[in-house]
Amino acid sequence: RRGFGYVTLVTALVTFAGAAGMYSFENPAALREQGHGELADRGGGLTSYGEAVWWTAMTMTTMGADTFPKTPEGRLLGWLLAVYAFAVFGYITA
Repeated sequence: RRGFGYVTLVTALVTFAGAAGMYSFENPAALREQGHGELADRGGGLTSYGEAVWWTAMTMTTMGADTFPKTPEGRLLGWLLAVYAFAVFGYITA
C-alpha cells in the first residue's frame, strides 16, 4: 500500500513538472524561436500552463491529445512522459 502511495505522489510531481517543461518548450514564443512562427501565429502551441497540464495528463493517461510537440525538446519530453506512464501502468496492474 505504501508503495502505491509513493507512486501516486511521484506521478503527480512528474505530471506537474512535465507540464512546466512542455509549456516552456511549446509556448508560442518558443515555437517562433524554433522556426514555427506560422503555427504560433495561428494560435498553436500550449498557450497556458493549464493547457500544458491538460496535455500532459492526457498523455500520461494514454488517452492522447489534440496537439503534438513541435520542438525537439518537447518531443523528447513527451516521449519520456509516455514511457514513464507506461511503466507506472505496468506497476499498478502488476
